[in-house]
Amino acid sequence: MQHVQTTVGDRDDVHNRIHNFGLGILAMFFFGFHIMMTFYFTAAVILFELVHVLIIRRFEYSHSFLRSRVFKVTSHLVLSLGVLLLILSMSQFFLGNVMIR
Repeated sequence: MQHVQTTVGDRDDVHNRIHNFGLGILAMFFFGFHIMMTFYFTAAVILFELVHVLIIRRFEYSHSFLRSRVFKVTSHLVLSLGVLLLILSMSQFFLGNVMIR
């Protein structure tokens, strides 16, 4: 059995990739249901942070897939799409409020 030694930088990269992927998926999910600008999105992000810190963080360094280039690219794409959807929903929310008045 081969022992894989990870450095602190590797661990931070894996941790950030999981963060990016999870938050991007949350943003896409809530945008799809048109409830991005609500308390539910904030609550879901807080719950994701708790689950990530308490559960996922214990297992994230043992899987080689999480250190792969494919997961790195996927997590960046998902986060980028999530941020774009968040910006789009914020602009719709604020423009909608301005145009109603």
